[in-house]
Amino acid sequence: LVEVGREIVCKGLSARGDKWKIGLDKPLDGNFDEGAHLQEIISISDGALVTSGNYRKFYIENGEKRAHTIDPATGYPVTHNLLSATVIAFDGATADAYATWMMVIGEEKARELALQRNDIEVYLIYGEQDSMKVWHTEGFPIYSK
Repeated sequence: LVEVGREIVCKGLSARGDKWKIGLDKPLDGNFDEGAHLQEIISISDGALVTSGNYRKFYIENGEKRAHTIDPATGYPVTHNLLSATVIAFDGATADAYATWMMVIGEEKARELALQRNDIEVYLIYGEQDSMKVWHTEGFPIYSK
């Protein structure tokens, strides 16, 4: 298991012979302490995992939260309800590209994209009526004790 800049690549099993357990942070504003508030724990043995989100890098302008993700079509920060996108792929570059792109296109289009692909697994957290909701692909490896 190697983690570099919040991008994780796993190969094989842990020293205990188990799949690697990785915590997904809950996308709370100001959640700067990795692992302090977990949304989910997943279990994988081979592949790369990347989470992109708007809860650590943002700014407030005129009382409104502005994400650091820029929509290339408008040149302005994205404004939608997707809080974080976690992607598992064969390699880190692919996982990073999809996670970042999903943060650009938003929750609905990210779901559509995830369902069109058979080479990635996706976990989305989005806001809906002042609460957090989750959607994930069928094969996303959620750990159950």
